[in-house]
Amino acid sequence: REFRPNENFNIAFGFENIGEVTWDPSYALVFVGGDQFTAVTHLPLGRYVEPGEKCEFNLGAFGSEDIRLHTTYWALITGPGEVVEGGSAYFSYTPY
Repeated sequence: REFRPNENFNIAFGFENIGEVTWDPSYALVFVGGDQFTAVTHLPLGRYVEPGEKCEFNLGAFGSEDIRLHTTYWALITGPGEVVEGGSAYFSYTPY
């Protein structure tokens, strides 16, 4: 998909719990670096995710006027703030 400068768009990050521990509602997706093209930096999971189940985080984003590659990095964390193994995601785009 192509994105125009100043365009609003949505990003969805999905995760599957392939471990043996149930994720509880205190888990969250947090912004950890790169370009921040959304006002949101912390999205709570808000529900239990049993081993084998999937979850999805959705956020609205706003395209930049800076015509270069933009990348945002996120991590799935536990309630105490530990990064879930394999729980990282990123999204890249270049406005045209």
